[in-house]
Amino acid sequence: MFATDTESSRYALGGVLIEFESDRVIAIGTDGRRLAKMEGPAQSIDEHQSGDAMTIVPARAMQLIDRALSDADAEIQLASRGNDILVKSPRATIYSRLVEGRFPKWREVVPKDENMVKLEFTVGPVFAAVRQTAIVTTDESRGIKFKIADGSIELTSSATEFGDSRVDLPVAYDGSEIVITLDHRYLGDFLRVLEPQKTVTFNVKDNDSAAVFETDDG
Repeated sequence: MFATDTESSRYALGGVLIEFESDRVIAIGTDGRRLAKMEGPAQSIDEHQSGDAMTIVPARAMQLIDRALSDADAEIQLASRGNDILVKSPRATIYSRLVEGRFPKWREVVPKDENMVKLEFTVGPVFAAVRQTAIVTTDESRGIKFKIADGSIELTSSATEFGDSRVDLPVAYDGSEIVITLDHRYLGDFLRVLEPQKTVTFNVKDNDSAAVFETDDG
């Protein structure tokens, strides 16, 4: 939900796209600059799948669903029709109208470059390093530079009125130097929803290509 854009005139970006497949459910949110995807196991009943229809659930409805479905072990039932969705758990039933509009073709956006370098980190230390480095950033200068080389990743940022910040982290990498600049807010939003002990994989190529952060649970 953090990647949706409720302020955009493109109403479809103000919701979360839900795709139903035979054995899983996929949720996607984007504001046109970043994209977040989450998937989980599911069982289709009577071959219920998305097909050509777009199930875009408003962000506010998703927030309500998130609060209502507090039991992680409970079985949840989802059903979508032409312009509405029904979510049912043992303790709550939620009905919502869907957002009208066309959602971007998100599969074409996610990089699939086999030459991307894969680096593994623990969420807690990386999130702390991002927050420390972001101290001197401003609304005009939100970028944090990641320089990866010689077994370490150097995070730096600077702002004329505040100065410079630098944090170093060890990383299992001995290839050629890679430099990429990322918006600390986008990275922080992703890391914030993960458990500190979880491992995240950082897929990166260069400063001209999008970076991908992913976990092993979808």
